[in-house]
Amino acid sequence: FSKLFLPGLRMAFMWVPERHFDKTALAKYSSDISSSGFTQRAMDLFLRKSLWSEHVNRLRKIFYEKWLKTGQSLEKYMPKSVKYCCPRGGHFFWIELPKGLYTMNLYHEAAKNGVSIIPGDLFFMNQRPSEGFRLSIAQIATRDIEEGIALLTESITQLMDNPHSVFQGLGDRPLL
Repeated sequence: FSKLFLPGLRMAFMWVPERHFDKTALAKYSSDISSSGFTQRAMDLFLRKSLWSEHVNRLRKIFYEKWLKTGQSLEKYMPKSVKYCCPRGGHFFWIELPKGLYTMNLYHEAAKNGVSIIPGDLFFMNQRPSEGFRLSIAQIATRDIEEGIALLTESITQLMDNPHSVFQGLGDRPLL
């Protein structure tokens, strides 16, 4: 629920067959100890008042507009050598830089322009340098997406124009 209700709450529910209840409860407790009673009651009220469907429909519209604007902006601004795919759902786009450009370098360069990405290195167990990165559309307002993609493209172009742009190590790691 929490991704749609209030991101960060870590709130969900599931029906578990009785024979699996003890192991499921143990797994839940080991991941977050206990969910707040206050947030559980807020979620219960939200569901009982039949606000869920209205809320989800509103979010679908908002995220569709963000998805559409992001896809259009990527098409408009990104160099052809940068590859990306438009997801069929979710809040994330995966973008691949040309070979030899690493996303840890882009992470620092884009941050100078106020753009946040999640370097692909962080998605691999061996944390090898990666040309791919994840871009989230969850927090940004639709009206700011085009400017954000233009600024991101500017950062990518700066890296592409610097033939000595090499991986500089993991440095300061972003909080995920």
